[in-house]
Amino acid sequence: MIVLDTHVWIWWADDHPRLRRDVRDRIDAENDVRVSAISLLEIATANAVGRLILKPSVDRWLDIAQRAESVRIERLTADLCLESVRLPGEFHRDPADRLIVALARKRNCPLITSDSRILDYAHVSTIRAE
Repeated sequence: MIVLDTHVWIWWADDHPRLRRDVRDRIDAENDVRVSAISLLEIATANAVGRLILKPSVDRWLDIAQRAESVRIERLTADLCLESVRLPGEFHRDPADRLIVALARKRNCPLITSDSRILDYAHVSTIRAE
């Protein structure tokens, strides 16, 4: 099992060149890829404000990306929300990042990201995406 940060999910689904080939191969080979439901909100919000343009449309992209056989969207539960505000040590305040990190910690699996704040956080196992 692995968890994808929001941008990694986009890169993987869109075959973006920023995603390292060995990381793409690892995701492709994994039969249990987890994505936090908060990533759906991040993607829809970024698209709505013009920070992210998806083809064919955000609605269609999200529908297609969620149907990938290995991808499972993790719901936001009370337990996960509480874990996100109880992360050990120092971590920044972004609620989406906190929820994604909490998910990887709860599932005891690596999180694939290129976010330096997450990569520098000692309390979660990470894989550098680029």
